[in-house]
Amino acid sequence: MVEGSLQPSVLPNGVSSLNFQELNMGKPYIALQPSEGIIVQAAATIYAGYLTAGRVPEGSESDWIARSIKDAIRIAQTTDENVQSDKEVM
Repeated sequence: MVEGSLQPSVLPNGVSSLNFQELNMGKPYIALQPSEGIIVQAAATIYAGYLTAGRVPEGSESDWIARSIKDAIRIAQTTDENVQSDKEVM
C-alpha cells in the first residue's frame, strides 16, 4: 500500500467503504449505503460542474458542496417519484 492512498474495503455486512488509513495512524473510514454512494457520485458531478463554470468563489466551497448534495437528492427524489423500478413492479 502506498502511504496516504485510498484502500477500498468491505465491512462485515457487505457495505463498501473507503479506508483513509495512513501508516501508523488510526483507521478512520466512511461507510456508505449503496444509495448514499449514488448521491455522492451525483453530487460530485454537480459540484464539478459548478467548479468548471466558475461559480464557486474561494472560501465558499462548503456551501457549494452542500448545494450540490441538495441538488443530487432532489434529482434522486424526482426520479423515484417518476420512474417505476423493476422491483416495484413485482
